[in-house]
Amino acid sequence: CRRWGGGDTQTPWERHPEREEEWKSVKTMLQEDRVDEAVELLLEGLDQHGAYPLHHARMADIHMAVGEFEQAAKAAGAGLVAMGSDEEYGDKPAAKLRLRLLDTRAEALDRAGEIAAAVEVYEEALRQNRGDSGRLGRYGFALQRVGRLEESEGVFESCIAGSSDKDPEPHYGLGLALAGLQRLEQAAEAFVESLNRSENYAPSALQAARCYQMLEQWKKASKMYSVFLLAAVPYYTKLVVDADVDLDQLVAEGHLGRAFCMLKEDQAELGRPDLEAVISLYDEKAPEHPLRFRAKYYLAVSYLHAKDYNRAVAYASDCLSSTPNAPPPILEAYAIRAQAYYQLREETLAQKDYEAFLRLSSEAGESSV
Repeated sequence: CRRWGGGDTQTPWERHPEREEEWKSVKTMLQEDRVDEAVELLLEGLDQHGAYPLHHARMADIHMAVGEFEQAAKAAGAGLVAMGSDEEYGDKPAAKLRLRLLDTRAEALDRAGEIAAAVEVYEEALRQNRGDSGRLGRYGFALQRVGRLEESEGVFESCIAGSSDKDPEPHYGLGLALAGLQRLEQAAEAFVESLNRSENYAPSALQAARCYQMLEQWKKASKMYSVFLLAAVPYYTKLVVDADVDLDQLVAEGHLGRAFCMLKEDQAELGRPDLEAVISLYDEKAPEHPLRFRAKYYLAVSYLHAKDYNRAVAYASDCLSSTPNAPPPILEAYAIRAQAYYQLREETLAQKDYEAFLRLSSEAGESSV
């Protein structure tokens, strides 16, 4: 038995009455959104009895809740140090608290971008208990981020074996591993299976669309982009942990992807509403956004195919803007505009654009070598 202050002989994972009163005060502060005061009170408690692991676990939870991942990892690590080695405490309550601290530290390191360190902690937690599919899944995603794709594939196959019929995430994780390994057909199948489990799981729809587009299966890609565009806003606006997702950019990618597939299917006119949607999305928010210019380029191509040469010239010209904040020009727009000028019998302008396209493309090729 060890002494943990006040003359008691509590083991470190047990709840001490005095500290539980402190915790009630902390919870009240948190409910009133007085986070700074809550953290200060917990810090005072740590000064008095820093070897109390549950205190560290609670501190880590608060840091996680407010997005302070480095501090959360540090607090969970301090709790693990206070507990000592796994062998020192063999009973159930201690094992449960140790696992909680490992899980928190692993996820905090993961979210703080310290992926290699997170992988090590996930592995330690999994050695203690491999039965949690959520933990196993987080480990699988972390493996992908350190390039261990074959291992991640195996991890998500294990997740699938133990997951419910309604959980889309294991198949999504498997799809990402397979896509990273360039096994695109299998990856697309995994993403579609993920959608079979939850039809509104937007990440799987987007990844399936990307795979089919790379496979040049335009109809399937277009369908998946449509599924994604229906699901994206309701899915991403409900997220908390991924609140930093650029929803506008994802939606723009969906519209551009579907429009591109329509171009490839010789149905360019069907993709124009998507392109107009992208332009409208950024008109006021970010008029110099590269995706807005990409949409204008696709419209130039679309109108060239439709033999509306004046509009093709207008949109291609927009892609070649030289304003200070504009992105680098889309060089292919010179070739599109040249073709439109030629059809309008503006041979001099057409020749000038062809020459600019050839010269700039050559320069760009040389600079990339």
